[in-house]
Amino acid sequence: MTDLLLTADLFQPEETLRPPSQSGSVFLALLPAPDEEAHLLERLREWQSKYRLQGTPRQAGQLHLSLHPINKELGLSKHLLHSIDIAAQEAADATPPFTVRFSELCKFGGGALVLRDIRKESELTSLHQLLTTRLVRNSVRTHKEGTFSPHMTLLYGVQPFSTLIDPVVKLSIREFALVRGRMGTSYEVLNRWQLRGPDQA
Repeated sequence: MTDLLLTADLFQPEETLRPPSQSGSVFLALLPAPDEEAHLLERLREWQSKYRLQGTPRQAGQLHLSLHPINKELGLSKHLLHSIDIAAQEAADATPPFTVRFSELCKFGGGALVLRDIRKESELTSLHQLLTTRLVRNSVRTHKEGTFSPHMTLLYGVQPFSTLIDPVVKLSIREFALVRGRMGTSYEVLNRWQLRGPDQA
């Protein structure tokens, strides 16, 4: 299994279901492996120099692509974590490993510089749709969101900017995670699931 952003071993079931602290946002996300994250941050430095991009870059341990924000207004209970686990495992079992292809570097909402996968239909959008269905089926509330627009934030404070990337930046996806984030710190992995679906090729 590809190592995730954090080097901790997979939690055992009883640890996975242990309710963590209620602070911080909680969401399902794709996290780059350490070598891919290092490559992305190196490319960011190149783009900053090439396009004279100003702003505060994200650090190692902070890059991610959000799939679903979890609504935890009633608390991040053991029952909620268990329901998320069931929904996520169902989605992971039906999804084979795939590759995200970032083809655009641009300013996104809030002055963020992001990488975007601009394809309307892809393995990534299919995973998002499948997770949506499974979360609803297992009574997991997520925050309302508009059209899914896959992106990975690289830095904040950028001026209006947009360019296509050639060649595209590829990110190999073999698993996704439930993470808790706090502003300005690395993300804590609460659970993760390997993609085990049959190869569609």
